[in-house]
Amino acid sequence: MKAKISRGHSFKGAVNYILDLGKKDTHTKEPEIISSNMSAQYMQDFTKEFVYISNIREDIKKPVWHCSLTLPVNEKLSKENWEKVSNSFLKRMEVDTNNHQYICVRHHDTEHDHVHILVNRVGLDSTIWFGRHELPKAIEATQKIEKEFNLSPTKGYTEKSEIKKLSDKEINMAIRTGDEPPRQYLQNTIDEILKQKSISAPEFAKRLEDFGINVRANLANTGKMNGFSFEYNNISFKGQDLGQKYKWSELQKRGVSYEQTRDCEKLKCYTKDFEERKFIAGSDRDITNGTGKISRESERGTERNHFTTSEFEGRSEENFRSLQQSERESEKHITGIIQGNDKSIIKNDERKINGSEKHSDEFKQHFNSFEKNNWGDRRAETEILQDTRGYERNNGKDEEHIGRSDQQCLGNADILEKNNISNSISSSGISNHSNSFTRVLKETIRYGSSFETVSTARNNSKESNEKRNVVDKSNIRTSRELDPSDCLRTMGFEVKKDGQNHLSVELNGDQIYRITKKQDGHYVACDKYGNGIGDNIALIQDIKPDLKFDEAVYKLHAYDLNYKFENKNMTQEIDKKIDLKIPRQVENERKLGRQYLHEKRGISFDTINHAEKVGLIKYSDKGVLFIGYDENQNVKNVTQRSIKESNAIQKMDYKGSDKQYCQILDGNKKSIWIVEGGIDALALRDLALRQKQDPPTILISGGANVKSFLERDSIQNLLKDASRVTIAVENERNVQAQNRSDQGHERQSEKIREIVGEQKEVRSWSHPSFKDVAEMNLHVVLEKGQLKAEQEREQKREQEQLKVKEKRMEISRGFGMGR
Repeated sequence: MKAKISRGHSFKGAVNYILDLGKKDTHTKEPEIISSNMSAQYMQDFTKEFVYISNIREDIKKPVWHCSLTLPVNEKLSKENWEKVSNSFLKRMEVDTNNHQYICVRHHDTEHDHVHILVNRVGLDSTIWFGRHELPKAIEATQKIEKEFNLSPTKGYTEKSEIKKLSDKEINMAIRTGDEPPRQYLQNTIDEILKQKSISAPEFAKRLEDFGINVRANLANTGKMNGFSFEYNNISFKGQDLGQKYKWSELQKRGVSYEQTRDCEKLKCYTKDFEERKFIAGSDRDITNGTGKISRESERGTERNHFTTSEFEGRSEENFRSLQQSERESEKHITGIIQGNDKSIIKNDERKINGSEKHSDEFKQHFNSFEKNNWGDRRAETEILQDTRGYERNNGKDEEHIGRSDQQCLGNADILEKNNISNSISSSGISNHSNSFTRVLKETIRYGSSFETVSTARNNSKESNEKRNVVDKSNIRTSRELDPSDCLRTMGFEVKKDGQNHLSVELNGDQIYRITKKQDGHYVACDKYGNGIGDNIALIQDIKPDLKFDEAVYKLHAYDLNYKFENKNMTQEIDKKIDLKIPRQVENERKLGRQYLHEKRGISFDTINHAEKVGLIKYSDKGVLFIGYDENQNVKNVTQRSIKESNAIQKMDYKGSDKQYCQILDGNKKSIWIVEGGIDALALRDLALRQKQDPPTILISGGANVKSFLERDSIQNLLKDASRVTIAVENERNVQAQNRSDQGHERQSEKIREIVGEQKEVRSWSHPSFKDVAEMNLHVVLEKGQLKAEQEREQKREQEQLKVKEKRMEISRGFGMGR
């Protein structure tokens, strides 16, 4: 059974389709009403009845929910069974048929027996059925119905393909090169080997190597076998990259056996990386990236002759002395970078370039012979001193690099921080006493890599450090496409996956940022209010404003490569609280802020005056500020609401605000309300006063996904003393946002119930027509015409205050004249 779901805005079109009415009727559907909870007697009346109820909520743009249930060919159900199936399906989809209208109609126009279910998302009591996670729920419901009614099972969307298909890039490359795609070759080869019923894991690996496939066994120190990785034509794949049937658990089911006592020792030779085993075997293949993607690194030559240290030592004493001299200057160069002596290095480079040509020629001569004979053997040792962040190498330019190998390059200093170079050298096991041959090679490779040459460094030596720290474009691109989760976790945040392409970044349980992966692969971030921040680099700079652009790029890459920083723990830096400073209060700004609250948001001056008195609101040149304090009345949380509708950012938190210290508008302690925004709190107090009720105590959470304020003892005591706690739920702009909001409020509610216990009432409140409390209050004010009357009262009060002020000034002047 397959379920197909859609939503729409017109009941007329949907009813005409399922009942085969109107201008587009085909007279072939032969509609048969299976079940319904509506009172219509004639087909034409169903539309009127649907529309009458949906008009209760004009704010719901798509009240129509349409689902078709289809059976395979040659499988049919009776009308009675279809009624049971449809009722069971709606129940599993959590549709309350006592409150929401629906009709189920059977069609007979295809070879597939199927029904159409039409549901009104607007209930008789004006509540909305949101249909959260409707796709997975529908699939789960149909699968359970299939078992319940003994129907043919249908493959669900969660079931993965046993064999992973080739990508378009792989197909295009196969067409271009004429070679079989590596993924397909691996799949076919493994299938061929496993045709025999039973084979041990070492035999399986040996057979694969006979077919030219490199194998790596994922063998734990305890001897537990966790699976294989495969490599063919320099492209690496994990088992799951080939498909479900190639995972270790499936390979075992297909006949690959592993007994620890028998096979552990035999498999140890397969536990080394492909790269390491090639180095031991003297292989001339390129190192792959280990991700199953085709490596772009060009081959560096086909002949790799071994070159021993003893052969090197047999050369002339004069040549050896020149290499020693080169070595000493190279070590000075490294020391200079580590100590940050950029100027001394530049001077030393200038001296070298303009120095003895004889030393340069000798050095190039030795390096030429060494590079030709020993590049492959020493490759693994030199890797650590090359840039590890994906710089593209220029093919066919080895000779150019050799020709300027004696020009020491400062590119590494522009990309690697000083202590990281020291850490990399120490972690690789390189000591100051390693033989001169190896060190000369390492230094030469570093200087010959494609970074800034010393001539560029000399030209830029008078510029600032910011201008010299130029970031490579490829690094900027990869920074934007890099998953920032690991970097953010090391900075003290908790990162949760929210859907397929979204990440939720939280701190102390509160959502701080939301990250989305765009279709082109790069990540963009916004704050919890939806204000855009930018790409990964901008996000890191938003968290750490003191970081420069190149430092933010480096941090993203460094965390990705597990570099070690000299910096103190990032969590401590995040936890370090910033002293919040309220701008000096200016009367003109206060006047504009009060005008915005009263005229644009419908807040009474009585409530505004009360909020000012208790310190909840203050003003700045950009808007109204809502202030949260700690127990000692220190400012800990500031949220700014813009008073200009033209501003792109309408709502934002001051940098360093701590949501644990929520804003509070004092009132009746027995009734606690929790709202998302400061305007909601002011509006709620106004609504209570108009109804001649004692205003409740109002907590401003700052968002549905914020619950850290519930951890504070003072807030918990406040909740425990209350008789009732109410959470104001907002109606969001779309279903996805509503789902996130509802989930956040549910977590808040669970936490509050945990604090106050089951005896006290904890409820959620939302208005059926308005977005939030503030919008509801504004509607009431405009409807009753109270705004104009209050403005007149306020003007009269200000005039009286002005008269009193003028009278005091007259009295003051009179005293002055009397003296």
